[in-house]
Amino acid sequence: MTPTSQALRLWRGDVRRWHHNEDRRLRNCGDTIHMHGYRCLILLRHLYPDAPLDLVWATALHDAAETLTGDPSWSAKQAYPELAWKYKDAEGQAERDLGVDVIRSLWVKLVDGLDAYMTMMDVAPDLMLKPDWQEHWRAIEALARDLGVSDEVAKIADQMLNP
Repeated sequence: MTPTSQALRLWRGDVRRWHHNEDRRLRNCGDTIHMHGYRCLILLRHLYPDAPLDLVWATALHDAAETLTGDPSWSAKQAYPELAWKYKDAEGQAERDLGVDVIRSLWVKLVDGLDAYMTMMDVAPDLMLKPDWQEHWRAIEALARDLGVSDEVAKIADQMLNP
């Protein structure tokens, strides 16, 4: 791909998220990777206002490969670990094809996971009681603690529940 075709593919490739989720509210919420990337940037700016530019770009483009590969469901990757590994390889190739060099960062993992959790809280808050979402929250808390932002992440979750 030429740099221009790479840019156009990223611009046009707004893939739906949650489309395989078992909960119809999440499945039909209309969320896309572009919307998700923007929200992740907002969270990064709030939690790490002086983030270096390479981290800002990594956050913005962390799901860019999905414009070529699609967004396989979390449950499928859990049920079929070999699929998850093959998908990771495909994602890496798609990133190279798109000319995107996404750094892997705990910050990206935090805001990515936090945005997913916040989307669930916004669309289907009763799912917070399910064990998989409780495990997801514990992982977010651990990352936030490691990055020194656990109090702020807790405030965000609290304000989502009590606006």
